[in-house]
Amino acid sequence: MKLLALLLAHLGPARAAFLRAMLLTFLEGLAAALPALAVALGLVRLQQGGADVVAMLPYALAVPAAVALRMLLIRRAWAKGFHAGNVVTETIRNRLLDRMRAVPIGALQRWSAARLATLFSEDGRWINEVSTFSLNRLFGGLAAGACLLACVVVFDAVTALCVILAFALGLAAMPVAARLLKRLLSARNAEIAGLNQLIGEYGEGIAVFRSFCAGDSAFGRLAGATKRMRELMIGSTPQLVSLQGLAAFAMTLALPLALLAFAWRGEAELSLVLVPAFFLLLAASQALATAVLPQALVVMLGIQAEANISRFLAEPVLGGQVTEPGRPLALKLDGAHLRYGADKPDVVSDVSFDVRPGATVAIVGPSGAGKSSLLALMLRYLDPTSGRVSLGSTDLSTLDPARVQALTGFVNQDVHLFRDTLRANLLLGDPQASEEKLQSAIRAARLDDLIAALPDGLETRIGEGGRTLSGGERQRVTVARALLKDAPILLLDEASSAMDPLNERAIQQAIAALEDGRTVVVVAHRLRSIAGADQILVMQAGRIVERGRHEDLLALDGLYARLWQAQDRAAGWRLR
Repeated sequence: MKLLALLLAHLGPARAAFLRAMLLTFLEGLAAALPALAVALGLVRLQQGGADVVAMLPYALAVPAAVALRMLLIRRAWAKGFHAGNVVTETIRNRLLDRMRAVPIGALQRWSAARLATLFSEDGRWINEVSTFSLNRLFGGLAAGACLLACVVVFDAVTALCVILAFALGLAAMPVAARLLKRLLSARNAEIAGLNQLIGEYGEGIAVFRSFCAGDSAFGRLAGATKRMRELMIGSTPQLVSLQGLAAFAMTLALPLALLAFAWRGEAELSLVLVPAFFLLLAASQALATAVLPQALVVMLGIQAEANISRFLAEPVLGGQVTEPGRPLALKLDGAHLRYGADKPDVVSDVSFDVRPGATVAIVGPSGAGKSSLLALMLRYLDPTSGRVSLGSTDLSTLDPARVQALTGFVNQDVHLFRDTLRANLLLGDPQASEEKLQSAIRAARLDDLIAALPDGLETRIGEGGRTLSGGERQRVTVARALLKDAPILLLDEASSAMDPLNERAIQQAIAALEDGRTVVVVAHRLRSIAGADQILVMQAGRIVERGRHEDLLALDGLYARLWQAQDRAAGWRLR
């Protein structure tokens, strides 16, 4: 079973505790069968005649002794199983986190944040339920039922056949329940992911909704998702309950089948086995119906969770074991192609260029030209579909992705800050930075005035996504983080896009301070900000269509010149 294989693969040092728990659960199942067996043997002794209270005392005392033994075993089993189950759940969740760090950004984008959250919450919950409790209950119930069934065989094989037939009928309903449950869980997980995403969008976009008087429609989408979830559960739960009830009903058929078999065979033949066999039959049916069937349903939930988790763990990861690239740290792309799917067109097509150490290269072009995708290749967020990207003399695909990203500083146009203090957000660039280094980065990024105006200075909590700061302030924080990281390669994607004119020049000066001895690649829409670059690459439809210095590109009178002229005209735009 894949579910059990997943659990065993992630138990680590807790495997011994898990296996001991399973052994103790098996013994507990046998202990659960002992009271019924003791009573059945006592009934046989009574039927043989000549038994008094003293003769029956051992059978009577065996019942509380078996119950006490069962309590001891189940306490030990569940304690060990609970510990091991929580270990395996934590290990699987940590492995999911590690996988998230290693999966290429392009592949990770196929999994929304809400779907990933569902893996941790819903699927993780069922893995925890199965590994801590349900698997033990199922194993113990099977042990008790099998033991009692073996005893019934000893007393009367025909009676045992009735139990087996009834249990087989009960199990026949389980595949139908499994298929229904799989469809239900897939739909439920999709609805939960969609609902979580809508909740996040509603919370983040509340100001936009209000400004456009669209709060009612946004809330209506939330209400609609909640209604779909409710209707899904209301519509599917009765079917599951009915199927589980059908399985339990089939188990009860063992009793009438046994009665009919007793009547068919005649009283004389059954005088010594009728009562004890029937008593054991009742106990076996009860054990299988109450312990096995309900837990089997939960295990099915765990099987579906395993399938979802394994699907994500099967996502390809970026390889690479080389920890140090060749020197000097020149960036080079040679015939690089990139597409986000086998049936998708290239977003980067046959791109080749060199960036010598210490040079500043700008990438410009219309929206959708592939500029940010080119940066993703240089950051090794993903590998090229074909062609080569190298750092120094080393193919980037052979380098450890973490090492590549350690050597690069990145300031994105999509600023992301965390709901923490301003200090914590800044120190992401260098958690071990001294106070002097931190203050130097703050001054360079022109954050002095902002920090002075905050109620708690650097210890001010800036809210989820940094929403308490303006767009320009958020981007200055990310620039300060890049300054703290002090990486030899700096990649900028519209680093000053949200800046007002007064702060834009200050940030450009701060970035200029980074250029000394570093490789800088900057994606920009404001062409005036990169006019002094050593080389400008002009992209269109994923290709480099022009390259050179600012003056040379203007002289070509091509795409770059048209972009420059369009921005020059736009600079004179004003309200009437």
